[in-house]
Amino acid sequence: QRAAEVLGALGLRVIAGRLAVGALADRMWAPLAGAIFVVPATVAALVLATVQPTVGIALLAAIAIGLVSGAEFDLTAYLIARYFGLAHFAKIYAAIYVMYAVGGGIAGPRFGLAYDRTGGYFLGLAVVAAAYVGCGLLLLTLGPYRDGAAAVYRRPGHAGPGEP
Repeated sequence: QRAAEVLGALGLRVIAGRLAVGALADRMWAPLAGAIFVVPATVAALVLATVQPTVGIALLAAIAIGLVSGAEFDLTAYLIARYFGLAHFAKIYAAIYVMYAVGGGIAGPRFGLAYDRTGGYFLGLAVVAAAYVGCGLLLLTLGPYRDGAAAVYRRPGHAGPGEP
């Protein structure tokens, strides 16, 4: 029953993450919004890796990981549109989605293998935390948006042509 509650919290936070990252991306440089979402998920993975979680800790971790999980797909679509335009949007998004699916398919068995070899999930969770850090840092290396076919470059926080 407790596991179902934790997973339920994860599902609800996926939806909340999608809404929240969209609201933030409308108000700030989207890569920074994404990097902000990565921080609590990184902390959650590290906490889960280093302590025996209580139900409360597992719930908080599920919330943090659910928020970033919800944010990733919507943020991906937004960033593809802003940096590559819409001419090849479907191909680019599909290629990235395939990478998400392959990663998700590989993760479960790898966690199981790590558990079998080490007797715990520390290694798997440490890799997840490192990946979150890497993703957050990579987001912050993105430059100004390239707006569509016009290839208009602008700095974060500065209005582009025709924007208020």
